[in-house]
Amino acid sequence: MPNISREKYARMVLAHAARQHGFETVGFAPVAVLEQERAHLTEWLADGRHGNMEWMTREPEKRTDPRLLFADARTVMVVGANYFSDALPEADDKRVARYARARDYHNVLPKRLRKTLADARREFPELEGKICVDTSPILEKPWAQRAGLGWQGKHTHLVSRSYGSWLILGLVLLNIEVEYDAPQPDLCGTCTACVDACPTGAIAPHRMDARKCISYWTIEHRNEFPPDAPDLNGWIHGCDLCLEACPWNRFSVATQWADFMPRYAGLTGAQLADDAQMDALLPGTPLNRPKTVGLRRNAAWKPKTGSPGDETSTSSPQAAETEDDPPRS
Repeated sequence: MPNISREKYARMVLAHAARQHGFETVGFAPVAVLEQERAHLTEWLADGRHGNMEWMTREPEKRTDPRLLFADARTVMVVGANYFSDALPEADDKRVARYARARDYHNVLPKRLRKTLADARREFPELEGKICVDTSPILEKPWAQRAGLGWQGKHTHLVSRSYGSWLILGLVLLNIEVEYDAPQPDLCGTCTACVDACPTGAIAPHRMDARKCISYWTIEHRNEFPPDAPDLNGWIHGCDLCLEACPWNRFSVATQWADFMPRYAGLTGAQLADDAQMDALLPGTPLNRPKTVGLRRNAAWKPKTGSPGDETSTSSPQAAETEDDPPRS
């Protein structure tokens, strides 16, 4: 080991391994209970802003205390993978969020993180870690801010000074201590571009109401839409409007990850109507979550202009009944 502290060397080894496996940014924070975030989560759930995502109400204390997931946790390592692409859909295409235009990151990041840990164990054989990529009950964005990757913008997503709003996050809970990063301060200032960009009013500064969010309705909602479901504004999977509005995106750069190169920017009506094309497009992508029937439901939804509860809203194909599982967005 070089003539530096063990903690500094551990940080160097882990950060180098992460970058060798493609992660553009990496940071470290000491394990602690997220007291403020726990209070915000409790309030958010009590207000019903989680919609029908009942899995959010299960063991909420785990989401704010990493040691309830991994008892030996001492450090939270956070990595970011840039997935930005400037590919734009054609005017008549149904829109798909950028993260969902390529390979499902749930099938990509865990493998890279396992390789990162394996490489680091050559120097630290005692190293153990629990990998968390979106499906574990942990609040990723506050940890990313504590680890210095960015800050939670007013749209509640992470904003990076180097990559804008376009980082996919992965966390590893580690059983060793390392040299830690300074938390990233909030640099949104008085800007409300993301709040103003939301067509359904789902966003207040640093607050998201899933019941009004296009991403929630296109991905998480099961079965037929109720009459008061919002206008989806052409989106059939997710929504990037608040992300696209962020002025920090002027620093965005195109992804270098082959896995995140877009396969499509949007879907045509002909593709959506063709079972064979959909069967070829969906496997291995986030679009496999709502499945073809859900995407067709979303494409067909046309709420009546006027009162959001107007009973003359167009009905849509029934979405498939699926297991009540956590989100992948």
